[in-house]
Amino acid sequence: CKQCVWAAPATFRLEPDHGRSYVFGQWLNEEDELQTAVECCPVECIHWVDKEQLPVLEYVMHTIARVDVGIMQAGQGMVADPFDVAARFAKKRSEKMKQRAKDSVQAEREQDRKEKNMKVARAIQRRKAEAAEMFSRWKHNPNYTVPPERAIVPVSYIPDTYSQELPEAEEEADKVNVS
Repeated sequence: CKQCVWAAPATFRLEPDHGRSYVFGQWLNEEDELQTAVECCPVECIHWVDKEQLPVLEYVMHTIARVDVGIMQAGQGMVADPFDVAARFAKKRSEKMKQRAKDSVQAEREQDRKEKNMKVARAIQRRKAEAAEMFSRWKHNPNYTVPPERAIVPVSYIPDTYSQELPEAEEEADKVNVS
């Protein structure tokens, strides 16, 4: 219809495919000229929005089917409400961001669990090796005594809590050959 283009020619341009106007650049006209363009729109499709809403609205406007101005003025063209589409888009985007954050936390927890398993596995290996060394010294030298600050604990005595919580650590510990 070109009324907004006539009211604020620097801000609005005419879309050649559908004969509709679109915002070419924000704030290229004075505010009173922009308000006149809003008021003179026969199908009330020009709205003031907050600056924070603008990127989402501009994005979804590219996804909405457009109809010719004549069809729109006759009330025959069913066009999706860009504000509803933007609200659904923002909600879906927010849900995806929350899911990504949740996935990231879960990945960090999994990594921490694996690191803990490896530390426990290394500790078990060290203790088994120490026990094997102590046993070897005792076996080959009957006069060898264990220092008072250390004691030999049978490998089979390692508490089950390690193996129940950390199956990977148990598998790693089984690989150590105690002779």
